[in-house]
Amino acid sequence: MADESDLLSRLAGDCIGGALATLPSAATATVDTMEAEISLPEWGKLRITCKRMCQQRGKSRHWFWTAEKAVRVG
Repeated sequence: MADESDLLSRLAGDCIGGALATLPSAATATVDTMEAEISLPEWGKLRITCKRMCQQRGKSRHWFWTAEKAVRVG
C-alpha cells in the first residue's frame, strides 16, 4: 500500500475545495478545527482535517478554512 502520510499532497485542489465548501462559514465558526468527509472513486472515503485561519490587513479581517491532513476512513 502507498504511503498514507502524504495523502493531502496527492489530492486534486478541486477535491479539497469541495470538502472545504461543506464546512460552515469560517467567519462565524466557533471552533478552530473541523473535519470534512469526502468520497472519491479512486481513493474511497477520506477525512480531511481543516484549520480556521485569519488574514488581517489593517482593520480588515478575512477568515478561511485550510486543509491540514487527509486520512482514509475505514
